[in-house]
Amino acid sequence: MKPKRYKYPAVYDPYGPRPPPSDKIVQLADRIAALSPEERKQIGPTLRDRLRHPKMQPISSDGLDLGLQGGPSAGSAKAEEKKVEKTAFDVKLEKFDAAAKIKVKEVRAFTNLGLKEAKDLV
Repeated sequence: MKPKRYKYPAVYDPYGPRPPPSDKIVQLADRIAALSPEERKQIGPTLRDRLRHPKMQPISSDGLDLGLQGGPSAGSAKAEEKKVEKTAFDVKLEKFDAAAKIKVKEVRAFTNLGLKEAKDLV
């Protein structure tokens, strides 16, 4: 038995077919297109006030890692990365007394570890 083949539309339109815009809408679109860029920038806020739509509130991105963003702030982010202090170091002990133990108290002082973690490290 062969699988059934379906005919799909060339373009998927979730809202279905729409009627063409009225002459009034076409004229309005032509008038908006003829405006200067400065006047076009004023259309959105004016319509929002006129139709009493609520003003869009900015979303806080505090605590979110959005990655490096392009634009003028990208250069300053790279400059900040270069200023980061080194927090991990490799320590090589060249001479030490094999009979003496490393003091757990000293390890805790420079690693900020708890007692159990410092003992495990030693």
